[in-house]
Amino acid sequence: MYSEKGQQTKDHFIRVSANLFNTKGYSGTSISDILSAAGYSKGALYRVFKDKDELAVAAFSHNYGLMKTQLKNAYQSATNDMDRIFAVPRFYKNIKENNFMKGGCPILNTSIEADDTHPILKKLSSKAFIEMRSLIELAITTAQTNNTIGDHINPRKLSQYMVATIEGSIAMVQSLEDYKVIKSNMEYLENNIKSML
Repeated sequence: MYSEKGQQTKDHFIRVSANLFNTKGYSGTSISDILSAAGYSKGALYRVFKDKDELAVAAFSHNYGLMKTQLKNAYQSATNDMDRIFAVPRFYKNIKENNFMKGGCPILNTSIEADDTHPILKKLSSKAFIEMRSLIELAITTAQTNNTIGDHINPRKLSQYMVATIEGSIAMVQSLEDYKVIKSNMEYLENNIKSML
């Protein structure tokens, strides 16, 4: 167990590293980058983390925790079944206005980089994708239970399609540096799904 000061140091390294890893990537972020941004010594870092891998896991958990909170808030603030189905894509449609974290989606960033290099991060990002899919799937099954939409829709397949479209759109935004892409794609996604329902 850390002292209060030790916990503050640990939390500070997590926040600083979470930003760096999400913008520069795990491989692109050096220990020197972390120390410089944190304003602490190498000794301070290794008193609270055994290595960069352990810090990376904590940083991803921090970033994903922030993102998950925002997505749950968007879902819970929806007032009807249809709004809940589209809560996640509507959140991403407005990522710029929502002050979404610098560097884009931590799930997408981490899953791409950790694919063959970091099994723990890969497992965590896979779990995060499943949780996002499950949130949308819950909205769809709830709408079916309430007879808002028909049973001809497969909740798992539709939620997977929505997550894939969202994450692909985020990748395009990051590559093209154009937020209009995700606005357009999310509008098209919503209109397309409504025509299916």
